[in-house]
Amino acid sequence: MICKYPMFTPDNQYIGHAGLELRLENLLRPLIQANLEDPIHHFYIITDQDELLTVEHGRITLIT
Repeated sequence: MICKYPMFTPDNQYIGHAGLELRLENLLRPLIQANLEDPIHHFYIITDQDELLTVEHGRITLIT
């Protein structure tokens, strides 16, 4: 996931983007760990592109 924001000078001239790249696995690490500790429950994520993700063996996996 990449988050970015345009930057401008006080006189409104574009000077570039400030950005931050985040790995989905790092953001969701607490949920992945909880799933590993209690594997009876299932963990699913539905993306904004209607893709279905789950956790298998401690990794986020796309369900096709």
